[in-house]
Amino acid sequence: MDNDTKGNWIVVFEGSAAAQNIRIINLNQVRMVDQISHDHVRLCFSETNAIELTGKSAGQLARLLISRGIDVNGIAMPEFSDISILDQG
Repeated sequence: MDNDTKGNWIVVFEGSAAAQNIRIINLNQVRMVDQISHDHVRLCFSETNAIELTGKSAGQLARLLISRGIDVNGIAMPEFSDISILDQG
């Protein structure tokens, strides 16, 4: 299996934990994350395929992704885990 099929899976609930509201997302397939705030994040898989998440868990996901962030030279940047916009709300 290559990295694209192994996956870095998370479960996302849209509003409630009812079966029709559950999404399982492979973070290895995300190309870009933008529109980040304390309660909103957009995961872009391609130019035409994106998922928008809102609520407390969106902010938690943004913090998780930022905490795993690295600089272009490959050095971890833990100071990014303390971005003030994510602590509002």
